[in-house]
Amino acid sequence: MGVGKGSALNVAIWIRLIYPAIPWLTILEENPTDLNEAERRYIAKFRSIGLNLRNMTDGGGGGSVHSEESKIKLSIALKGKTLSHETRAKISAGHMGNVLSSETRAKISAALKGKTLSPETRAKMSASHMGKKHPIKLKAKLPKIKQNKFWGT
Repeated sequence: MGVGKGSALNVAIWIRLIYPAIPWLTILEENPTDLNEAERRYIAKFRSIGLNLRNMTDGGGGGSVHSEESKIKLSIALKGKTLSHETRAKISAGHMGNVLSSETRAKISAALKGKTLSPETRAKMSASHMGKKHPIKLKAKLPKIKQNKFWGT
């Protein structure tokens, strides 16, 4: 168990204990090689000395896997629910600044190649763009973009 200065600490493993003297405990490891293994080791250690841990598993397994029945129930419960504008704004803000790698962009491109949109979808997209003005930078590029698209060069 290494303890260092704030910048040297890479990972904090939180293990919550039901123990009167210590309501919670933080274990800090410098440069752990396997977090799952470290979590299993600490849980086993604390259980062996008789601490009543809140951990429901031996640790290191990640999240639980939902059964097919649970997935269906979740699907039914969430159908028709929409996120508030505030929640949508928070999600959007969380994604701001994330740049996709060229590898990821290539995978997305490959997955979308050959797929065509239905005439109904194309009409909806067209209607949503009606009346929008192009930014000045894009206006200068439009003639060239249209020429390339038309001639395929």
